[in-house]
Amino acid sequence: METAIAKIGLGIYTASDAARILRIPYSKSRYWFKYYAQTKLLESIGYQYFFDINETLAIDFLTLIEMYVFYALKDEANMSTNNILKFHKILSGELRTPYPFANCQIYASKKNMFFKVHEIIKDASDLPQTFIEDFIIPFYKKVSFNQDNLAHKFHPLGKEKSIIIDPNHQFGKPVIEGTNIVTETLYDYFMGGDSIEFIARLYDLKPENIKDAIEFSKAA
Repeated sequence: METAIAKIGLGIYTASDAARILRIPYSKSRYWFKYYAQTKLLESIGYQYFFDINETLAIDFLTLIEMYVFYALKDEANMSTNNILKFHKILSGELRTPYPFANCQIYASKKNMFFKVHEIIKDASDLPQTFIEDFIIPFYKKVSFNQDNLAHKFHPLGKEKSIIIDPNHQFGKPVIEGTNIVTETLYDYFMGGDSIEFIARLYDLKPENIKDAIEFSKAA
């Protein structure tokens, strides 16, 4: 059985980190860690998605994206857990990876899942047909893919904002895009009474960057 390993550049996230980044209740995040990551996905794929950091369960960036897509399918597409797990297994075999939800763009309806391969959208249920992208709503508005079609950045407030989750920066903590400045630091200055303009000058950032950091931190 393959196992996720904590390495620099892969990101490290606890259940509380995942809850804050994905904007879900901590109880929901913790349940996913204990039930899906440790049990259901492990049973289905035979891959251990978690690792221990000082006796605390943690996951890497690609598993965080898997978790994001999992709940997007449940909450936005109203897809059942059984169907999500079924399609996860199908895609894992098709794409030959334990991280299928982070290795291709997925489109979904309530009972069906589609994925894009070489600009063609295929049906994960193996029906002999392809589908026109314009008629399918994508789930990856907050995810950026690299040239290998692998998720490598997550935008918790959307791509129009400057907050980014990148495992190559600050172990995947939320930062201002293009920098190593974590949002928590900027928010601490703001909560300490410093103005947005002062913080922006101090870190050579735009006021909009500070506003984004405040927005993200207040909601966390």
